[in-house]
Amino acid sequence: MAGLVAIETPTNNDIINGNDNTFDTWDVRSLDGASGNRLTHQNATIDGGGSTANGIQINASDYIALVDIDVENCTARGLYSSGTAGVDLYIRRFTADIDTTAGIHLVARTGIDADTVTLTGSGTYGLHSANSSGDWVNLSASGQTIPIRINGGSNTLLNVTTSSAGQKPFEAVNTTALDVVNITANGTGATGEAIRLSAALGVDIQNFTGYGAGTNGVTIESTSTDAKLYDGRVYNNGADGIQILSSTGVEVHRSHSNSNGTVGASSSGDGITSHAGCTGQKFYFCQTKNNLNTGHAHVDTSAGEIYHHTSINDGDPDNFSRAALYLPGSGAWTVKNSIFYHDNGYALGEIGATVNHVIDYNCYISNLGPTEDVFTVNSTGATWTEWIAALDAGAGSNSDDNSWFIHKVSASVYNCYKGSAPTTIERTLTY
Repeated sequence: MAGLVAIETPTNNDIINGNDNTFDTWDVRSLDGASGNRLTHQNATIDGGGSTANGIQINASDYIALVDIDVENCTARGLYSSGTAGVDLYIRRFTADIDTTAGIHLVARTGIDADTVTLTGSGTYGLHSANSSGDWVNLSASGQTIPIRINGGSNTLLNVTTSSAGQKPFEAVNTTALDVVNITANGTGATGEAIRLSAALGVDIQNFTGYGAGTNGVTIESTSTDAKLYDGRVYNNGADGIQILSSTGVEVHRSHSNSNGTVGASSSGDGITSHAGCTGQKFYFCQTKNNLNTGHAHVDTSAGEIYHHTSINDGDPDNFSRAALYLPGSGAWTVKNSIFYHDNGYALGEIGATVNHVIDYNCYISNLGPTEDVFTVNSTGATWTEWIAALDAGAGSNSDDNSWFIHKVSASVYNCYKGSAPTTIERTLTY
């Protein structure tokens, strides 16, 4: 094999055609196209033979197209763009199988337009986009330590599948803008999270799935700002479904967090959780179910609002459980129009000594009655009446007066109590 000898002085719209042959490298660092007239490289296999570092190296070349290309057996990268920033990179039907540094490593490129990219191998990264910007459609990366890493830049990703048994399937750090639509992150065997956002700005993720990871389904951390997640599902992760740390303005809409946590792992198993410094949060129309520890757990100074939430059997009483709704910190929370259900006597809600919450228009369902300790106030078991009194004594005056406590007497009989008259059966429902 030999490096491709192409065109000594290419002109606009030239096509460098590999004619389905195999080469050991394509080095096109000195070749450029022009605006509207890309220089196209197509129809070739690049086989580094275990000795070539970078299969295709373009660096600062501008207006380049790579079409129908396979890269394999390189000692560093399949496609590498480094040095002075290059503009306009068009990629179609590109595959790379690399066991070392990265399938694709782009540094400071703009105008990326990529569609149908498949990256495999056991290297560090599948795609490593560093301070680069563009659009990626139909992107698949699997087997690497971190299959997809977006570090800086402004990018849009559509239809992404990624899996890793190393650290984490997907990571975005230091972004200025990131839109992701339709992403499945399989973390089975990974030590970290399925999806990680760190110091990320302007993130909008829609239709996401994160499962099987060693820690969280989604982690948002390190002063990430205004991340918005829509229509997602996180499940069977070793720690929490969604964990938020030191970040503000996070929103999660219409998302499900189910069956997260590891028996014997301290404090794992929150459906959705946030910690100190996390303010301005919004959680709307979400569901948590069968999480080992809690449904919603928001501690320290975290603050925000929860509307139209459903919690079903969150918390396993045999495994360090807290409460379906766990708010022990000093931050202020508004919780309304939500349902908290548990069928084995586990605490439906827990608040701390400093009560800054406005909690009302909710429904609590339990197989225990309103005179039993179904809630927790300042680490002490509390009845339905005591729960309401504690909330009324805090910032949320008249909280839960318009809420309902429903005692599941049997499989077919339910007694209903309203917060404004907590010991009076308002009605009995029979099925």
